[in-house]
Amino acid sequence: MKTGLVLTVLAVLCSATMAVDASAQQRRLGLQGFQVCNRTANEIEVAKAVNTGATDRGQPIIISEGWYKLPPGACTMLWPAPLNYLSYLVYAQDKRSGREWGGTVPLCISPQAFTIRSDTCGQGYERRPFTQVNMGNERNSWTHTFYP
Repeated sequence: MKTGLVLTVLAVLCSATMAVDASAQQRRLGLQGFQVCNRTANEIEVAKAVNTGATDRGQPIIISEGWYKLPPGACTMLWPAPLNYLSYLVYAQDKRSGREWGGTVPLCISPQAFTIRSDTCGQGYERRPFTQVNMGNERNSWTHTFYP
């Protein structure tokens, strides 16, 4: 009876230990910054953006960039620490299934690899709804995960 209880307690403790979140693992490994993780069964493509706070002729300078290909179960660092902006923006798509992970902030992207330094979409670009991730007081480590 005691052996069964001890084994159950050990199993629970092992499970809890193995369930360390990605941010804690990141800090433990010394990896700092804003990373994204793909927890889907398919490869996804991720685009990132940041509002620099600067302006050009009265228009905000927003830098958007893509595409970061993430296989299933993979993570990648989008911005290294320190995380100097109050918010960061991300968008992802699964070309195989057509699934998108977006939000409410429409920003410019391109079907091909891109870096856009403007709030205005030029010819060949299109808008996609990015998710705004507010950082609060966090300046070292953040993980944004895309789930099925």
